[in-house]
Amino acid sequence: MMRRAAIIVALVIGLVGGVFAQDWTMPITVYSGDRSSSRTVAFGVDYRGTDCFDMGLDVPLVPGMPGSYTCYFIPPCTEGFPEGMDPYLTTDIRSSSDSVYEATWVLRVSGDPSPNPRLVRWNIEDLPLSPDTSGEDTSGTGEDTTGGKAWAEVLQIGARIEGSDDTPTWVDMSTVDSFLFSPGYEVVIHAVMVGGVDHLPPWVENEYPSDGASGILVQDSILFDIRDDVAGVDLSSVSVILTFTNGSLDSTADITDDCIVAPIAGTGGYHFVYNHPGINLP
Repeated sequence: MMRRAAIIVALVIGLVGGVFAQDWTMPITVYSGDRSSSRTVAFGVDYRGTDCFDMGLDVPLVPGMPGSYTCYFIPPCTEGFPEGMDPYLTTDIRSSSDSVYEATWVLRVSGDPSPNPRLVRWNIEDLPLSPDTSGEDTSGTGEDTTGGKAWAEVLQIGARIEGSDDTPTWVDMSTVDSFLFSPGYEVVIHAVMVGGVDHLPPWVENEYPSDGASGILVQDSILFDIRDDVAGVDLSSVSVILTFTNGSLDSTADITDDCIVAPIAGTGGYHFVYNHPGINLP
């Protein structure tokens, strides 16, 4: 007997909002594939910042010689740029207000003919990370010990194909001081401030069978991973619904409690396995 299987995963994550904070700017240096050229750019947050061009905060890219090596941020909003300027930034400042408290920067490189991976470097000591990422007051005084700074609880870097909406495989910027990415890819940096809300939802990957797959044996196991590198996955919010058809019978079943669940080390996620119990469906 054959079956067509589809996995539906419902995720509802509830998190706590944030508090007021000030600003920071973080420089990074991007090297060409052959390391013969480099450019330093900066990203950061400010209570006056927006997703659009902010005069006095953002720095637009000054065009160079045609074909010359350069790198720049792609802001989500193109309004407000000086006339004649492309909507690219070498310094990209976003909002640190408690209604946002999270930001994602997209960085691209142009004018690099090398087939080798490009390199991003930064100084770990310069990262605006909170000295107490637990979110609790450890001073014993009940006072704000951060000096009003918009401390980051999470700073991550990853890469994806240019122009795609794929979720990168995140790397914690506090654990390494460099990152490699391939030609044709763009760099993505993600920050969540202390007390901020993580708006990037968990995602499902490494599915077997893939959603909508056909010709799947009844005895085959169902495998997939659920990940969230920022807030982690709340298992109580996860439901696993299996739907199938064998050509004459359609059925749906909640198999959440029948899955074997194991944490994925270092990723803030879980690996799910569902072993079919026998010939009866599902």
